Parts: sequence; structure tokens; C-alpha cells
Amino acid sequence: MKKITLLLFAFFLTLNMFGQCPALTMATEFNINFSDNDNIPNTFNACSSVYPQTVTTANGSVYGRGSCGQGQLSYSKQSGPGIDPDNFTMDFGFGPCTYVNGQLTTLSNSEFVVSEFEVYPNPVTKGKQLNINFPNESNYNVTIINILGKTVYNREYTNSSNIKINTNAFANGLYMLRLSNNTNTVVKKVVINN
Repeated sequence: MKKITLLLFAFFLTLNMFGQCPALTMATEFNINFSDNDNIPNTFNACSSVYPQTVTTANGSVYGRGSCGQGQLSYSKQSGPGIDPDNFTMDFGFGPCTYVNGQLTTLSNSEFVVSEFEVYPNPVTKGKQLNINFPNESNYNVTIINILGKTVYNREYTNSSNIKINTNAFANGLYMLRLSNNTNTVVKKVVINN
């Protein structure tokens, strides 16, 4: 029973630890508001751990976070030319979110598709290597985050297609492996055990 409770806790923590693109409510050149009870945590602390203090849009504008919590999120322009309210992209740190005519759209990128990389073995035995294979050589950032939200591994790889990570320093448990390149971010669960 203890294992099931712990796994359920880890699952729900994982759902809230990594954000998803929130639903857009209103956008102007100066202010962007989101309202999404499913993706925006209720408390300010939980919300601010998912959505960063500042975000940069695809056109280089910087927006600062205002309200955050109770299903509401807002950002106001701090610098740059501002967004086109009908077509803009923001990166909240877990991947780009593109909004066209007030609607969230899905991005695709032939360089970095979820089905085009492998992570193995998973689960991995502590002390063994976790392998990540990509179809093409490229620049990747690899981040591993424990279930408490603490980053335990973060490294940039240049011109790589095969990455090997020694798991000796990691405690047994559930981790989130975040892989990113210049345009996309993908998060995958990884288990390390004895």
C-alpha cells in the first residue's frame, strides 16, 4: 500500500511540476492573460515554480509575470517591441507555446520529434549508464529533476547524437528527464533503482 501511495503522489507531483501551455484569455502588445484551471496551479508558490518570473517571446520581447495562481496567469511587457496579439510564441521553460488568433496551436519540428529519440534502459539500475540516442547530431541540453523539483543534473552537449549519463550519484526514485534543443523541449520519466 505504501508503494502505491508513493507512486500516486509522485504521479500527481509530476503532473504539477512541469507546466503545459495555458489557455489564452486576452493578449495585447503590452499584456498577456491566461485562464486555465487545469494547467495553472492554485497557489502562488506552486504557480511560480512552473511559470517563470520573466519570459521572452520569439520576437525578443521580455514579459514579466504579474498574477499567478487560482487558475490565472498574467504577464506585462518589460522591454522589446511587444507581441502581435494575433500570432505570438512564448517559451515558459518547458517548450514553446504558440498562439494564433487567440488559440493555442501545436508546434512541430522535424529536428526534434519525441518518437525520434531513445532513452534506455528505463528503469536503469543505479550505477549503470542511462543512454540517450538522437537520430541526428545536434546541440542538446539535458536536465534531470528529482520528484521534489530539484535539478540534480544539467549539462549542454554540442554536436551529439549519443549521450551517456552515469547514475551513480543519483538516489533511487522517479526523475524527470528534460531534453531540449534550440526550438523544443521534451520531458520523459526515468526510474533509477537498485
